Amino acid sequence: MQFDVAALGRIAVDLYGEQKGTSLEDTATFRRYVGGSSGNLAIGCARLGLKTAMISSTGEDPMGRYIRAELAKAGVDNTCVTANPQRRTALAFLGMQRADAIALDFYRDRAADMAVGFGDREAEKVRQSRLLALTGTHMSEPGTADALRKAVETAREAAGKVVLDIDFRKALWEQSPGGIEGVVSSINDLLDKINIVVGNEEEFLRLGGSNDIVEALKKVRGNTSALLVLKLGAEGSIAFAGEIPPRSEWRPVPGFKVYVLNVVGAGDAFLAGFLSLWLQGEPVNACLRRGNLNGALVVSRHACSDAMPFLAEIETIEDESAVDLIAKGSELERLHAVLKRPRVERGLTALAFDHRVPFAQLIAETGRSKADAIAFKKLIARAAKEVAGERGLANPGVLIDQHYGTDVMEALTEDGWWVGRPVEETGSRPLRFEAEDSLEETISAWNPKHVAKVLVWYHPGDDIALKNEQQASLKRLQACCRGRGQEWMLEVILPLDLERSDALLIAAVGELYAAGLKPDWLKLSGFETADAWDQLESMVKSFDPYCRGVILLGLSQPIEDLRIPIELAAQQPFCQGFAVGRSIFMDPARKWFAGISTDEETVNEIKGNYAKVVDMWSSTKQSTSIAEVA
Repeated sequence: MQFDVAALGRIAVDLYGEQKGTSLEDTATFRRYVGGSSGNLAIGCARLGLKTAMISSTGEDPMGRYIRAELAKAGVDNTCVTANPQRRTALAFLGMQRADAIALDFYRDRAADMAVGFGDREAEKVRQSRLLALTGTHMSEPGTADALRKAVETAREAAGKVVLDIDFRKALWEQSPGGIEGVVSSINDLLDKINIVVGNEEEFLRLGGSNDIVEALKKVRGNTSALLVLKLGAEGSIAFAGEIPPRSEWRPVPGFKVYVLNVVGAGDAFLAGFLSLWLQGEPVNACLRRGNLNGALVVSRHACSDAMPFLAEIETIEDESAVDLIAKGSELERLHAVLKRPRVERGLTALAFDHRVPFAQLIAETGRSKADAIAFKKLIARAAKEVAGERGLANPGVLIDQHYGTDVMEALTEDGWWVGRPVEETGSRPLRFEAEDSLEETISAWNPKHVAKVLVWYHPGDDIALKNEQQASLKRLQACCRGRGQEWMLEVILPLDLERSDALLIAAVGELYAAGLKPDWLKLSGFETADAWDQLESMVKSFDPYCRGVILLGLSQPIEDLRIPIELAAQQPFCQGFAVGRSIFMDPARKWFAGISTDEETVNEIKGNYAKVVDMWSSTKQSTSIAEVA
């Protein structure tokens, strides 16, 4: 079949409070994620390698578009997530008061996901799926209950399996025409058509109509032969394939010890983990253990869908007989962040014009204004866009600053370009940030797609006090970027007045890694030999196998002097592209600011220079690829 799982049910936008230990009333800022039980499950399943489709509805509004885009980004088929112009996308606000007291406030009046229909397109999606995943909350309204019943019949006719997550939500079930008892009755009427029923103790007590969990499970068993999967929180989980034994005979699969931050979404993570092995025919206890592990990781993180583990995370620890998730916390968080990064194809062809001091000097020398510098950077951007179009560049990018390039930055971001932004105070040694007193606040206001670029003048021969100070500043930036989910690029340049060599540059980078720095990107000058490139790659990967690689810088050299380092770099798999600037635009800038060149002449000259650098990279990369194939 085309899909492993089709998830039909709630999908919404979750707005999580950022302040821990704070009531929802006092929360100041929020972070946005995809939410809703079925939405969480769909993303969780996709991250664990299951081919997953979502069946639901959002509003025809910005939040709905956000949800559909995030599903696509996660690899979830969203072709049956319809946009309903008559309804709004559901919202849920969550306050991080305490781990055991999460404040949850639903905004679901006429929510779009409670108006999901089931027509030919949805039926075909179910027929294409090995398993249909439902939630009990969709039995709380007549329209969605009818859609669920049709979906179940369709799945059964296609020999698919059906899993039901009870998904008790008191605030939502109470609004049902028949109240909570009406929802319970509707679910019980459906149980004989279900293969797996999943819930926690409270949910099975509700479904079984008893205050005793064993009696409740027995009553549920009277309505279905399904596998009953009971989540026991920190105790783990247990499954019942047949008769329900006395509690004294239960042998749950134990859970994992973690620091609990947020329990919302743990059940969705558990089910995703369980299904990822159950659909492979693995023993039930193995499915339960993975479900427990998946859920434990999510409760230690801030979000629901965004916190869902990837298969690579699970595989690094699943085979250990005794997993210490607390001890492995930072390692797993790093891996999780890396796996969430968007894919960037090799061959970043970036034009770097994030320079601030050179333009301030040009303004001072020529009597021009800041407005002129802003206008000139727009000319650079125009030239870059024309080259990208003419050359068909697959991965164009820019390094651009907010002083003279805000308009350019916003426009190119909308066009889908890779964008890096400088954070350092130009020429500072020891390193200082432009927003030294408000770095965290400044980066928190950035577009999350932008990459924070920092240049540090660093040498292995520096005194220890200078090294420690610069390393501390870089660690501050790293912590800030990781906390915001922002990528960062470390540009290391050996001071021009000190001894310089390939070996010294590699040693400088090595010292920064040894200090605990793990940037997403490196930006370095070219090396003289392939052996030096190999040494750098080996050293970096020994500290951090997840570094994206090196972006080559130009150091304001004449363009022809860049040919040899670019051609060598393009042959190195660890070099991901280039970000060259003054070599391309500085001479045209001097002429334009002096009034010698027109706008058109300037654009054409920059285009010619940029195209030369692009061709140096592209021709070498292409010939290398041909040689590898041959």
